[in-house]
Amino acid sequence: MENTEWGPDRAAAALREAEADRMALAGRIGPSRRFLVALGLVIAVHIGVVATGFARQQLWIIGVGLAIFVVGAAVQLWVVRRLSGVWVAGFARHVVLGTGALASGTYVVALGAATWAAFAEQWWLVAAAAVAGGAAYSVAGRSWLSRQRRDPDRSWSAEPMAVQATMVVVALAGLAVLVLVS
Repeated sequence: MENTEWGPDRAAAALREAEADRMALAGRIGPSRRFLVALGLVIAVHIGVVATGFARQQLWIIGVGLAIFVVGAAVQLWVVRRLSGVWVAGFARHVVLGTGALASGTYVVALGAATWAAFAEQWWLVAAAAVAGGAAYSVAGRSWLSRQRRDPDRSWSAEPMAVQATMVVVALAGLAVLVLVS
């Protein structure tokens, strides 16, 4: 019969080994760069279509823009889950749905700028704002993923102060541009 008693040293070694395995797994889990590019493209198209719907005052166009987001997000989540085989806590909320301060803030600024440009029928500016919004959304997702990989136990519901300060500066700069150009 095997000795099932564990002394403090053996238990501590087993815990260290389990922690090392958990950290290694956390570092390997997550989407590829292609995921973030695809998510950025989905968000860019979504912003452009919704801004056009607002400017044209056509609810069905806004609905198409929302459908693009919903379908794109669902497909992205399905692909990540299928490829990785695991579900990372907070991934859908922070990366795909963009509930973090940086993703939400840049999304609002990009949608506002694209909508303003659509009302002014400056379609190149609609496209530029949409692409910038999609890129920023993707960068925000990447930022959350890298923080999550470094410390998988920490709840990343609160954004760091530097991110919040950057968001305020970007929002104020966007407001200044809108006021100056109008």
